[in-house]
Amino acid sequence: MAKKTLPAAAEQSVGDSLKARAAPSATHLEQATQLLEEISTLASRADRDCFYRLAEFDESDGRTVPAEQASLVIEGLRDVIRRMGWMADLGSEKLTGSTQVRGDVECWLLSPTYPLDAESEAANA
Repeated sequence: MAKKTLPAAAEQSVGDSLKARAAPSATHLEQATQLLEEISTLASRADRDCFYRLAEFDESDGRTVPAEQASLVIEGLRDVIRRMGWMADLGSEKLTGSTQVRGDVECWLLSPTYPLDAESEAANA
């Protein structure tokens, strides 16, 4: 399989961006390392849950799963996924100085209907 490369202009832009940014401190590198380890652990847990919990939803033997039980499984997985996303954004912030996807803990872990204050909205825009 051929290695994919960036167009020259994009490669130059990425290079300039990396040169302009200060190197992460040792503390930030350690924090990012621990966040990445936690993300890996959570991803492994979510994968196991998806694999083994799917058997509970197998209706081939005539069983049906109550909606409440299905909702609990989905909410548990959603919690894991939100924590993973928040930690990834936090790790990105430690390494690059800015979050990449959603932003801070309020944006990742609270309900989408949670009203953000003007400061949080500006920081996560």
